Amino acid sequence: MPAGTPTGLLGENGSGKSTLLRLIAGEEAPDRGAIEAPGPVGLLHQDLPFPPATTVRCVLDDALAHARRLEDDLARAAAALAEEPGSRAAARDYDELLSRATAADVWDAPRRAEEIVAGLGLGDLPRERPLGRISGGQRERLALCHLLITRPTTLLLDEPTNHLDDAGALPRGAARGPPRPGAGREP
Repeated sequence: MPAGTPTGLLGENGSGKSTLLRLIAGEEAPDRGAIEAPGPVGLLHQDLPFPPATTVRCVLDDALAHARRLEDDLARAAAALAEEPGSRAAARDYDELLSRATAADVWDAPRRAEEIVAGLGLGDLPRERPLGRISGGQRERLALCHLLITRPTTLLLDEPTNHLDDAGALPRGAARGPPRPGAGREP
């Protein structure tokens, strides 16, 4: 598939679409051959992969953990480079981590996370509320928040509109079905 091109996968229930996505995401290993995708790869599962007692805050913290780890790794690499300024290996490690941290926008991750949460209509959702006490649509949007906050290079969406009502599944301003007969006419 060409990079940067949205691509859809259609098939009957049980035909292996979710399995293929898990293979591309690296969550399962192929029986033979190899699968390559520009990484990191993020997979939006059909269901949020957290237990019902997990709080909204824990899900968001988990999404930010990657950025925090990259920032910590970069600080360690900078310290190693400072200890051995002539080391090619230390410089290479630092450059690689700096590139990854820049791509992940680690320094702006918390602000971006709040923008994503608000943009998906979850800004007022109490952070201490357990997942078991939010609607299916809120869980689906929270899963999408989690994925977008991690900033994967490749996005894989497995039935992303599952559990969403019309307001959550349709873009703002999109038509919500055929007009009712007589709608918009003068009496």
